[in-house]
Amino acid sequence: MKHQTKSYHTNVSVFPKVAVVERVIRTIKNWFFKYLTHYRTLRWINLIKIIQDKYNETPHSSLFYFTPLQAHHDSHINSYINKKTMLKYKKRQIKSQSIFHNLPSHQRHQINNKVLLRLKRSKFSKEHSFKNQVWSQQIFTIKNIDKSQYPYLYSLNNKPNQKFYGFELQSANFDNIQNIENTIDNDKQKPIKSDLIVKNFRFENNSRLRSGKIKPNSGILQYYVIQNNKNSEQTNGEWLSPESLKFRLRAFGRDHISYDPSVFNTAENQKLMIY
Repeated sequence: MKHQTKSYHTNVSVFPKVAVVERVIRTIKNWFFKYLTHYRTLRWINLIKIIQDKYNETPHSSLFYFTPLQAHHDSHINSYINKKTMLKYKKRQIKSQSIFHNLPSHQRHQINNKVLLRLKRSKFSKEHSFKNQVWSQQIFTIKNIDKSQYPYLYSLNNKPNQKFYGFELQSANFDNIQNIENTIDNDKQKPIKSDLIVKNFRFENNSRLRSGKIKPNSGILQYYVIQNNKNSEQTNGEWLSPESLKFRLRAFGRDHISYDPSVFNTAENQKLMIY
C-alpha cells in the first residue's frame, strides 16, 4: 500500500514549530476545555473518543469543507481535494515567483556569496536592540540553492544539514566585512568608558569624643558621584550611600563606575572603594 507524504517547513521562531500541527492541537484543546466545563468533570480520558469523532466529522476549510472521514473513505472526494490542493499550490507558487523576481538585486543570493545569518532571539530580547545583535558576526558562504519551489532555500558551508530562507540571510559585501572586523578590533583595543565617576566622599553626623571633639570618619559614609561626559566638571552630581553604589555595581557591572585617582590615592582612602 502506497502512502502519500507531504513535507512541511517550520516557521522561524524562538523554538521551531510546525504550524499545521500547532493549529490542530489548539482546536482539540479548546474542545477539551469546553466539554470539561460543560460536564463539570476533570476526567479528560473519557472524552478522547468523543473528541476524535467530533474532529473527524467536522468540515475543514483545508479540505474544502469536507470532513476527514469523507476525504479518507470516498475516493472521488479524495481526488477532488488533491486536484484543488494542487491548483491552490500552483497559484501560490506563481505569486511567490513574481514576488521573488521583483526583489532588488542585493536580496537575491547566489552560490559562493558571503552572507550573514539572522540570529534567533530569545523570548525576552528586543530585535532592534543595541545589546542584542540581529545578524551574526560570523560570515557564511552559500554552497547550494534549492530551487525546486518558491521561496528558495539556501544551504551554508558551516551548516550542511540546515536550510534557510532568503529573509534569514543578509549579503556581506566587502564594506560589511571590514566594518565587522574593525568593530571587533576596536572593541578589543579601546578602553571601557565608565558611566559614573566617584569624585569625593564624606562622613555625615560624625560622633563626638568625651572631650567634645569630632571623631573623624565615624559618621555615615556617602559618595559624591557625577556622570562621565565632556562637561563632567559642570555636571551636578549627587551624594549616594554605599548601598546605592553597590546596587549600581550589581545592576550595571564593575565597569559602570570609576573612582577619581586624585582623591582615592592613599591606602586609607582606597579601603573605601567599593567593587
